[in-house]
Amino acid sequence: MNEYFEKIINEYGFEKREGQEKMAQLIQNCIDENKSCLVEAGTGIGKTLAYLLPAILYSKKNEKRVVISTNTINLQEQIIDKDLPLLEKIIGEKINYRLVKGRGNYVCGNRLINNCTDPSIIDWYKKTKTGDKSEIDFYIDPSVWEQIKSDKDYCINAKCSQTDNCFYYKIKEKIKDCEILIVNHALLLSHFKYDKVLPDFDFLVIDESHNLENIARTYFEDSLSAKDLGLNFGLIYNKRTNKGIFTKLALQIEGIEKIYVDYIDTFNRLYDAFFDLFTKISLELTRISATCLKLNKFYDKKALKKSIDKIIETYELFEEINKKLLEYPMDEETKQEYLNYYSKIKDGYKIIQAFLEKDLKNSVRWFRINQANSDIEICITPLDISEKLKIIYQDRIVIMTSATLKIANSFSYINERLGLENFEKYTVESPFDYDKNMKILLSKNKFEPNSLEYLNYSIEFLNKYLNEKKEGTFILCTSYKQVELISKGLKLKDCNVLVQGQMSRKKMIEEFKNSKNAAILIGTDSFWEGVDVKGNKLKNIVILKLPFFVPNNPVNEALIEEIKKKGINPFINFQLPQAIIKLKQGVGRLIRSKSDSGEVIILDNRIKSKSYGALVLASLPSKTIELMI
Repeated sequence: MNEYFEKIINEYGFEKREGQEKMAQLIQNCIDENKSCLVEAGTGIGKTLAYLLPAILYSKKNEKRVVISTNTINLQEQIIDKDLPLLEKIIGEKINYRLVKGRGNYVCGNRLINNCTDPSIIDWYKKTKTGDKSEIDFYIDPSVWEQIKSDKDYCINAKCSQTDNCFYYKIKEKIKDCEILIVNHALLLSHFKYDKVLPDFDFLVIDESHNLENIARTYFEDSLSAKDLGLNFGLIYNKRTNKGIFTKLALQIEGIEKIYVDYIDTFNRLYDAFFDLFTKISLELTRISATCLKLNKFYDKKALKKSIDKIIETYELFEEINKKLLEYPMDEETKQEYLNYYSKIKDGYKIIQAFLEKDLKNSVRWFRINQANSDIEICITPLDISEKLKIIYQDRIVIMTSATLKIANSFSYINERLGLENFEKYTVESPFDYDKNMKILLSKNKFEPNSLEYLNYSIEFLNKYLNEKKEGTFILCTSYKQVELISKGLKLKDCNVLVQGQMSRKKMIEEFKNSKNAAILIGTDSFWEGVDVKGNKLKNIVILKLPFFVPNNPVNEALIEEIKKKGINPFINFQLPQAIIKLKQGVGRLIRSKSDSGEVIILDNRIKSKSYGALVLASLPSKTIELMI
């Protein structure tokens, strides 16, 4: 493998990275010994090439398939557009690779033929080579895409795999010959939760693996959305327009009048029962001015149970009349389309049926409202997902990596949360001189971080600091409200202030990099990681508050309760480690190359006043830490 790294350096002008070669060799050793490993790879190592090279050599030598799973589109694009084309030149061979997306991203021609008359979409379908929705450069209504996208229930029942019209199955056929498949964590989890959406593979790399637990918890969640459910009801029968797939069926079926009135009546009553429940949830969330709520905190549980019982009772009646409908002879294509929408309603019923079960273990039942579109969701979310994840690690070599896996000098937190057994654990240090190039400044303020006094202090500090420095700065916030308040309070001269929510994330980063004046970016969650600004454009990171998650979020609250039941301190063993990993990600935005330098300012005084502050500071890359005057 050394010969390939020499070629990268000598023929392609890359600098020698000892950490990169070390990481590649560690992975090669695991391959030779058929072991899995966890690697914390510091920023600047070049970890993608470090795992891609041994993975490709393994694939070529053994004729085995490799899957690379990432959390962000940015990293997927880097691997496909930059790293793999380079490695083809380095090894002197063509690498058969492909980015694979989830089923719902691809159009199903069989459904389109039956359900779509839009000439723009039909024209796109005739020309597309991938069937990927991301190609479409015009607006397409979500309800239209819902009727033409590949769908598990419809496509299996309609035997789309036996036709040449469904792009999902075209992609499945094409990836059978691929050596390297690039996916996101959600698709990886889908492979194990549902039918095998990927062909068999023996080698798995999970990059950005610090995100895996939260993504897996969300992915294994059962949720029912009022908006999605309403869409599927409307696609079966819309009582306002008298249109839908049932109306289409009724025109085909001889003798349908025997059940027509009963079907429509029961179907509409089922719709009303579901939306009576959603209305009660919406009113309760409005009453307490909340965006989410645990089931056990719902005020009128009797009324809630009554609504759920009504859904169950009405669905059982609907199920009986639905059986009678399906006994009639009908066009197979239309029948499969009907069954597809019906199955979504049945899935919703199953969630409602399980929602009040008394012995539902290792999960939390709760409600939430999407503030962007006012959609109400009913959720059953698993808590400890370590057992669910173990199936991913079975019968294959697994390499998990990230720049932020350890707390202080220990892997124990990530090891427990992800259910890792028999994994080798390695650390490859960053080549950057953090102590020299990153200065961490701590505030002496005495204000409580959630107080108005602290907000005013932060705004006053930022105005003074930023006007003096006039340098590119990220102000990392922990909530959208904080973004709003800080942005309104800033009074800056000759600075280009970029506020999250006013433009897309990608556009903000482009503006930041190309700004003639000092750019000040104010952002929350998505800017703490996955952002790469090298050079003098970014000189400072300001952390307003330590990034502890909101403890009264129903899932977090339930996780804390479960940890307490085990006699374990949830703050030290769960909340604090989560905050440290997030903080390390945020701080890591500053130094992206050997020549980068700058300051990290942490205004939250708890890092000095609380006993846990020493553990937080010990986890940060630079030991050049000073108190601000």
